[in-house]
Amino acid sequence: MFAQTESYKNNFLEHTKAAREERALEKRREEAAILLQATLKGFVARSKYQKCIINDFDTLFMGGHGGEQEEKDTELPPALNVYPVLRRYLTQIKLDKNDGRMRDRLERICRYMIRAMEADNPKISYAALCLHKDRSLPWIGHIKQLLGNCMQLLPELKPENHADSISLALFLHTLIVFTAPKSWAILRNAQFERLQPAMQKICCNIQGHLVHHGFYKTMRVILLKGTAREELSVKPVTLVAIITLCMRPLIDGDFSRNLLSQFLSEILSVPALIYHLHQSVPQCIEQFSSIALLKRALGISEDLQWFEELASSMSGTKTLAYLGNIVNMFNIENLAEAKKLAYPLLTDTATSLLELIPNTVTTKGVFTQWHELLGWHTPCAEPAQNQNVALIKKQFHMLWDHRCIKLLLGDLLKGINENYERIEFHSPQQPSTSNLLRRALERSSTRGSGLLATAAGKQPKVQWRKLDNSDVVQVSRICAMYYAALSTLSQMKLDILTGICYNDNVLYDIWLLLTSLGPNCGMKEYLDLLRCETST
Repeated sequence: MFAQTESYKNNFLEHTKAAREERALEKRREEAAILLQATLKGFVARSKYQKCIINDFDTLFMGGHGGEQEEKDTELPPALNVYPVLRRYLTQIKLDKNDGRMRDRLERICRYMIRAMEADNPKISYAALCLHKDRSLPWIGHIKQLLGNCMQLLPELKPENHADSISLALFLHTLIVFTAPKSWAILRNAQFERLQPAMQKICCNIQGHLVHHGFYKTMRVILLKGTAREELSVKPVTLVAIITLCMRPLIDGDFSRNLLSQFLSEILSVPALIYHLHQSVPQCIEQFSSIALLKRALGISEDLQWFEELASSMSGTKTLAYLGNIVNMFNIENLAEAKKLAYPLLTDTATSLLELIPNTVTTKGVFTQWHELLGWHTPCAEPAQNQNVALIKKQFHMLWDHRCIKLLLGDLLKGINENYERIEFHSPQQPSTSNLLRRALERSSTRGSGLLATAAGKQPKVQWRKLDNSDVVQVSRICAMYYAALSTLSQMKLDILTGICYNDNVLYDIWLLLTSLGPNCGMKEYLDLLRCETST
């Protein structure tokens, strides 16, 4: 009896458990079906909504068939009618870089925006929309979305391709329009002139958004593609547009530390950029001079922490290209300003950078690459960064050409050697060995002093220069810069020495400076200093 009751109980529990599991499974099936249906219906609804948005867009912009010339001849619709369509399109339709139709639509938007911003009619001008309080923030947001889409497509373009070069110019023009209110025709009306400062703040806000989302890195990619060869693959007007865009955040941001660091590390480190600008678009060099860019770049060396952060953000070849551009800018700077920057700013900056570059130079190995200036080195991750070596070589030749040597050493040595041109230097008569060096120098010193004192007639006593003399220190630091160049640019040693020796009287003037240190070229003082250093 008890066994039968236990069996009935077990069957009841199993049946109940099976029913419960069946209900749970049915519930999961129902939830899965609902989720599947919701996903499918949501996809269908979104697709339908997106098709509706695209149809509205194509209907507004000539059904998606009008050409560029036909668009220019068409009268612009009111901005209030265009704004909701464009905002929905930019918000809901995700940009696909590989979709040619989406690129065409984006180009159509850019052409419309440029024309609408140049219209002085408040009903047609697209800038007039941000004057409404309820539309200002959404308007700024969808302009940022538009410029963000342009930034995404810019790295995909090839400047050497004709169609891509047209698209490149169009996208850059759009960026120029919305990063400064100068071309906004509506602000030329008397009733809107007072809004100029407010519009400038909006443009600064847009600039900050672009910089935060990799603006300078994008511009660098375009510059590397356009200047990777000795002949430019971008048009001069395109190059001017890129440089103008890169300078706007700097100027409007009052050359903040972050912006200046990004500009120098991403833009001024493009190989032979200054060379191309000087040859093709010299007005850009004039703009650099007007904002004292060279002085600001060299002035970073006075802030050790800032300089170390900037140097650590650049690889060896990137630093090499950056220094080449700095030397190129110094060479084309006007003479009066170049004299002010030559020492100590240029000297210290060049010496420090040249000493940092060898960190990437290594012996021949699996991952090394031969460089015309550095020898075997670890290449940069950017292939384009390792190009234009011939032009970089031309830039470094400017560091030891006649103009630069004259600015750094020639005029300085002539001035400080004015009263030491008739010193009679008497060298030791017998070769000194390492064991007898100090005694030989002392004998030579005594003999030289006696000869000077007993010279024919009354000769004024010679005042020997000290090692810590400011002129001696300046010449030694400049020579240290060239020594660093000899050590780092291992494949250009003959060029450096030839350039220095080719200039008239430089070596002779350096020899006069050495003789002014004492009858033994200051060697006794050097040994005394060495003795003090080793004893401490």
